[in-house]
Amino acid sequence: MTETSESEKEEIKDLHQIEEMLNSNVSGKRVQAIHLLRQNDFPETNNLLQKIVLTDSQVPIQELALISLIEFNPQNLMQLLKKLYNDSTEKKEIRARAVWALSQIKTEEAFELLKIALDDKIEEVLYWALIGSISFESFPEVLPKIRKLLTNSRQSLIRQTAAWVLGFIRDYDSKELLEKQLLQDAHPSVKLLCASALIRLDDITSIPILSKALQKDAHEMTRREIAYALGSILEYNKINSQNLESLSIRDYKATAVRSLSKTLLRDQSYIVRRSCAEALGKIRDKSAVKHLINAMSMDTNQFVRSEIALALGILGDSSAIEILTKASRSQYRKIVEAAKKALQQIRESSE
Repeated sequence: MTETSESEKEEIKDLHQIEEMLNSNVSGKRVQAIHLLRQNDFPETNNLLQKIVLTDSQVPIQELALISLIEFNPQNLMQLLKKLYNDSTEKKEIRARAVWALSQIKTEEAFELLKIALDDKIEEVLYWALIGSISFESFPEVLPKIRKLLTNSRQSLIRQTAAWVLGFIRDYDSKELLEKQLLQDAHPSVKLLCASALIRLDDITSIPILSKALQKDAHEMTRREIAYALGSILEYNKINSQNLESLSIRDYKATAVRSLSKTLLRDQSYIVRRSCAEALGKIRDKSAVKHLINAMSMDTNQFVRSEIALALGILGDSSAIEILTKASRSQYRKIVEAAKKALQQIRESSE
């Protein structure tokens, strides 16, 4: 765009000119007209924007107009949103954007329509209904629907979004459902979001399922998230601050350490192995030392080796001094720095 056209854009304040731009066959002019309506406070702005939403031929322009309406006067848009959502011939993107708009209004009437949208068959509509439902105080009313979508929806995007929502709001009653999907779902993104949700729930009784899933799952990023979950839930400082029965903690730690150590030694992905080493450091269970030392002597990846060194430093066991001393002479700076830091930690812990 030339400097002259930019100047003309700034000078346009006349409503008649803006209306002419809205009727243009050039989409760029229609977009510019919407921005001008947003910049100028015309009494006709609301009606013009609604007309664009209902009649424009291009979805992005309709969406821009609807977003602008929400910014201007969201409380008076229910009739428009009902019309957009209930019209089965309307484009799916616009019906979905209308559901998004309901979450911005946050009235009881909006929530009632959003509850209906949670039974919709269109993926985009369902997605925004799930995300938008979090905005309402009456959210617990729709939890049964969301749990059902997690387990029954044929659309992976909907299952993973349901998992995210249940984790986000910490729905403890969905723990077993999330664990089941983690083990059984066919889509890696769904399983990853289930693992993330279980981190949010932070329930130590999920450790056996997470440990099993770590061994079973075929997808790298899911295994990494599971390893992170095991370390996060059993993190030493956090566990010690909770009033949990010590015997059960030992049992859960032992289960996690076995699974993480096995994966650290055998997994083909260095990303997963690195995450396992980090998790073992967080858990701070001395039984992991021998496995970490073994992995340090076998692994060839500098990122994994440096993470193992850091974990050994956290554990502070003197039996790791020999392998760490050797690592401190590595050709890789990252390993050298980690090994030296670990050796210092071990010396300080023995003083």
